Amino acid sequence: MTESALILKRLDSMEKTIAGLATMDALESLARSTKEGFGSVNERFDRMDDRFDRMNDRFDRIENISIGGHERRIDNLEDRVRVIETKTNIKRS
Repeated sequence: MTESALILKRLDSMEKTIAGLATMDALESLARSTKEGFGSVNERFDRMDDRFDRMNDRFDRIENISIGGHERRIDNLEDRVRVIETKTNIKRS
């Protein structure tokens, strides 16, 4: 192998190494960008989770108020039926 061929071979090898380093820098840059992008997405999901938790709490309160009102009405109706049964001497089966 001639000296010029050897120099060309070494230059080609160095060029490939430099191209590989540039590719690694590009990949690292892409990875950083992707991580930052998903970081903002995760923040948005966290905020949505908080909002859903607050909505669930509100629905639970509304449900408890509604059920509580029905339970009172049922208790009152049962008391009235008991009074009617007692006055009419009707026995429950």
